[in-house]
Amino acid sequence: MRKLKYIMILFLVLLFANAIYYHYSSGRAVNEIRRQINGIVIKKYDTGHARLVSIKQSDGTIIDFSQDNLYSYIREGDHFTKQANDNYCYVKRNGETKKFIFTYISPKTRNSFDWPKEWKNKWMEATEE
Repeated sequence: MRKLKYIMILFLVLLFANAIYYHYSSGRAVNEIRRQINGIVIKKYDTGHARLVSIKQSDGTIIDFSQDNLYSYIREGDHFTKQANDNYCYVKRNGETKKFIFTYISPKTRNSFDWPKEWKNKWMEATEE
């Protein structure tokens, strides 16, 4: 019985540590910035919790991602490009290309312990105050 009590306490401590880590981690933003996307917008939709865009890449894969900042601009048939390790994306329509910030970065995320040092002073206009 005593052993079970210690196991439960250890489990709760690990669960708490994991929650703290993810609260202060910049993992989601870093993963979004590191991804590369190049394809045609096939759909955009609002789930009530998030505004999503579906892109069909040239290899046939379909990528869905949350996109609040350019959701009102983007349309089906637009060509969407985002380079890996860059926080800008480009939407091309009728020969005209517009540049957008791909993901906004909170000060907490930018100051996180796992935010890449080489990105410390990049995309400052994307940091929400």
